[in-house]
Amino acid sequence: MEKQSQLQMLIHSLYNNKEISLTEEFRKQLLETAKQFSSTNEDLLAVRLSFAVSKELLSFKGEPPTELLDLAKFVQKKEAK
Repeated sequence: MEKQSQLQMLIHSLYNNKEISLTEEFRKQLLETAKQFSSTNEDLLAVRLSFAVSKELLSFKGEPPTELLDLAKFVQKKEAK
């Protein structure tokens, strides 16, 4: 079994946590990103997610979940490269 990357783990954790209220559009973006792991560089996938993550954070009512904040931090690090 192939080892999951940090981005894969973050997306999996966020997508599968049913207690977190995410927009349907963002869930679709996470799923599409997950489908591309075998054929696309992790850095590129993270940067592609940047806008969707920012949009989700801005639209989130109340305190954003830790999983979403962790994904945002990861994406920010990849963008800084």
